[in-house]
Parts: sequence; structure tokens; C-alpha cells
Amino acid sequence: MTWLKVRMSIASAINVIVQLARLPDGKRRVVSVSEITGLANDVIQLQDLFRFEQQGVDAEGAIYGLFCATGVTSRYNDHFRVHGLDLPADVFTFSQEAR
Repeated sequence: MTWLKVRMSIASAINVIVQLARLPDGKRRVVSVSEITGLANDVIQLQDLFRFEQQGVDAEGAIYGLFCATGVTSRYNDHFRVHGLDLPADVFTFSQEAR
């Protein structure tokens, strides 16, 4: 199987990627939610929907911040609705704190 076929399989099989990371304070957090939009020039294309934006570090060394929308509306929004997840229209609004 060629690398192009592998990439095509990945791009067609995966819709959303949730990335977790261990931050310097030792806690694991969701740092981004992205969706795969396709394949262009043999490269899998992603667009971020939500990102963790670090605001600072408290006195105990714990990182704090907001999980924010990027302003990009998911192309799978209709798919979510069909499967019973009716997201409010403003959930993808730029700089809105995600809850």
C-alpha cells in the first residue's frame, strides 16, 4: 500500500481529532479539537474548531486558561444534528469560552 493510499484512508475514516497534552503543571488537558477536511497535495488537511488558550499560572503553579472556539463552523454540524446532537449556533463563535 502506498503512502498516498494510507493518507487517503485516514482522511476518509477520521472526522474529528481531540488532542490531549500533559502541560508543565503535570495535568492533562484537551488542547484542541480539530476536524479533517480532506487531502490536498498528498497532505491531510485539518482545521481547528476549539483550542485551549493558556491565560497564566497561579501561585501553586497550576496552569489556567479558557477553551475557546476558533470561529470555524464544523462541516459535520448537520451530521451531529441528524444523530441527536443539536449544537447551539453560537457554539462555534470566535473567542467564545467553550463549556
